[in-house]
Amino acid sequence: MPTSSEPDAPALTLVGPWILNKGDDLMMRAVLEHCGDRRIGAPRELWPAGVPKRLVPQMLPPHAGEFRASLGRPALLARLAAKRTILQFAEARAPYWFGAAPTHGLSALLDCSGFAYGDTWSPARILQRHGYYHGLRQRGVRIVFLPQAMGPFEKPDVRNAARRLFALGDLIYARDEDSLAYLRGLDLPEHVRLERCPDITHLLDGTPPKTPGWERRVAIVPNARMTDRTSPERAGAYLDFLVWAAEVARAEGCEPCLMIHESNDAGIVTELNARLAAPLPVHDVDAVATKGILGACRAVVASRYHALVSTLSQGIPAIGTSWTHKYDRLFEEYGHEGALLRPEVDADRLEAHLQAAIRAPSRTALVARLSAAATAQKDRVRAMWDTVDAELWQAGASGSLADRDELGRASQPRV
Repeated sequence: MPTSSEPDAPALTLVGPWILNKGDDLMMRAVLEHCGDRRIGAPRELWPAGVPKRLVPQMLPPHAGEFRASLGRPALLARLAAKRTILQFAEARAPYWFGAAPTHGLSALLDCSGFAYGDTWSPARILQRHGYYHGLRQRGVRIVFLPQAMGPFEKPDVRNAARRLFALGDLIYARDEDSLAYLRGLDLPEHVRLERCPDITHLLDGTPPKTPGWERRVAIVPNARMTDRTSPERAGAYLDFLVWAAEVARAEGCEPCLMIHESNDAGIVTELNARLAAPLPVHDVDAVATKGILGACRAVVASRYHALVSTLSQGIPAIGTSWTHKYDRLFEEYGHEGALLRPEVDADRLEAHLQAAIRAPSRTALVARLSAAATAQKDRVRAMWDTVDAELWQAGASGSLADRDELGRASQPRV
C-alpha cells in the first residue's frame, strides 16, 4: 500500500465531531490513529460542529501533524454564546465560518457524526450538509459515513432531507440493526452501499490513571439527555436512581465518583451532588484519560453512550440507562441486556446488578464474558477499516495533485 508521502495518498476531510463532547473527541482520535497506523495520512481538514479554533490543538493527538481546524456554519452562535466563547470564536479567524467548507483537492470525506441524523434533531443540519456534500460529489469526492446511530425518519421533513443526503454516499455504516433498518427504509439508490459495524472507538486505547485505588471505585457518568429527551416519569426518577447507585456502591465497600463526559452534564452533576449527604468527587479530564479511568474502575454506572462503549470494550461491568435505541443495541451486542435499566421502574434491580458487578466470583465471570464480546466487536471494526481503506485508496488514486495544492492554498486563514 502506498505511503502517505506518495502522490496518490488520499486527501481527506473529517466532518462531524464536536470536540467538547468526549465521545466525539474519541471518534476523531480513533480516525486519526487509524490513519497513522495505516500510513494514509491524517485528514487534511476538520469541520467540527463548532469549536473555537484555539481549543483544537490541545485536543488533537501528537501525530495529527498537518491536521488543520476549520469551522463551518452549523447555526452554533447560540451554543457558543451559552458557553461565552463568542469572542474566542471571532478571534479564531477560521476560513470556513461562513459555510465555505473545503471543496478543492479532496479525495474523500469521512462523516463521523455519531448521532446527528434522525427525528430527534432538526433537519437544518442535514440540509446544510447536503449542500456541501453535493458540491463534493460533483467534484468526484467519495463520501463515507463511518459507523453511527441514525434514525428513525418518521417526520416528513427529516425523512426527505435524510434521503437526499444519504443518496450522495458511497459507503454508509450503521452502528446497529435499528439504524440499518431505518436507512433501508429510505429506499436509497442502488449505488449506496449499506453496512453495519460497531463504534470505531472500540480500538482506541485509553490512558491509564496514574493514581492508585481505582479498582475499588465505581464511576457514575450522568447524561442531561436523560432529563430532557425522556418521559416525565423517567426524567423525574433519574437523579434518585443515580443517588441510589452511589449509596449501593458505598454499601459494597467501594468509592463512588462522578465523571463528566460532556460539558452539558455539569449542571446535572452539581444537582446530583446537592442531593447527597456526602458529595462525590468529580473528574473532568480529557477523553482518552476518561476512557483509561473507566477501564480501571471496579464497575461503571453510565448514561453516556461512549462512556459505556469505553467501559464494555475493556471488559469492565457496566450498568446503563437509555434515552434512544443506540443504548439498547449496544447492550445486546455484549449480551448484557439485563444491565440496561429504566430508572422509573428498575431501582430495585440496580442493587442486584451492581452487587454482581462488584462482588467476586460473579464479577470474574462477567468480566470474562464482556471481554470475549469486546474482542468480537474489535474484530468487526478492523474489518470495517479494511473496507473503508480500499474505498479511500481508490478515491486517492483518482484525485488531482493540482487540486490538492489548491486545497492547501485555500485552507490558509485570511488575516
